[in-house]
Amino acid sequence: MHNSGVGDSLRQLQGHQYSSRSRLCLQVCSHGLSQDPQDGSVPYYNYLPASDEIRAQCRKIEGICAEFNVPLIAAAIQFPLLHPAVTCVIPGGKNAAEIHSNTAMINVNVPAELWHRLQEAGLIPDTLSLPSA
Repeated sequence: MHNSGVGDSLRQLQGHQYSSRSRLCLQVCSHGLSQDPQDGSVPYYNYLPASDEIRAQCRKIEGICAEFNVPLIAAAIQFPLLHPAVTCVIPGGKNAAEIHSNTAMINVNVPAELWHRLQEAGLIPDTLSLPSA
């Protein structure tokens, strides 16, 4: 749910009149860290080994998600939809199993309280307008 570089583009799109077909769709998790590998290997983020800071942020997000019984990947896939310039998310997959899993994750109920907790913890931008808790 790291959004470096995306914020400026989203701010530029917001406020412009676009048809629903020309609104921004975001690809998620193509280069992101969704969790530390269980085998002890170093995970990658942005195609490079993830820094300790990024890994710690991921663990914090994962911990808050666990408190709400929401898989981290479900929150990651749904996160871009919090921005008004984003109208859809198209998660990819390497195979049919990943596509089915991503479909299930986009349909997980992510409580508004989870987004508020992430924002209060400084893990997502405080400029996002969140749904009512």
